Amino acid sequence: MANSPDFVAHVLELMRGAGSATARAMFGGHGIYLDGMIVGIVVADVLYLKTDDETRPGNDDVVILGHGFWQRWFGGDPGVVGRRLALQEGSLTIVGVAPPGLRIGVMEPEAYTPLPIDPANPGAIGSRAFQRTRSIASNASSRNA
Repeated sequence: MANSPDFVAHVLELMRGAGSATARAMFGGHGIYLDGMIVGIVVADVLYLKTDDETRPGNDDVVILGHGFWQRWFGGDPGVVGRRLALQEGSLTIVGVAPPGLRIGVMEPEAYTPLPIDPANPGAIGSRAFQRTRSIASNASSRNA
């Protein structure tokens, strides 16, 4: 099944807050790039995000702080990376800070943590796949989409 051009455009629009987002056709899908580095692939209108040692299942004690949260609670101190963030249930290692304006839909999360993946059911809730929920008109701007 081919990707919908509207879905690929929607993915790029969502990612633009993190940098220069582009898509390139590849392997029957589209590679998604931020600032020239591949970060995911879209196949059959499902976005799969790339993992690494910090985001691979089983390493769920890490957090990326939302930019607003970082400003409010840490005064924008870049030295927070590598520190532990104390929580009622334990603590998480801060591995980064999201760029300003990075949103999921209209919401700017306080923090981002890895989503667990069940290898026996990778499409289940908690996987790193995002299904298209609506189409965007070709003349829609990011403000009224």
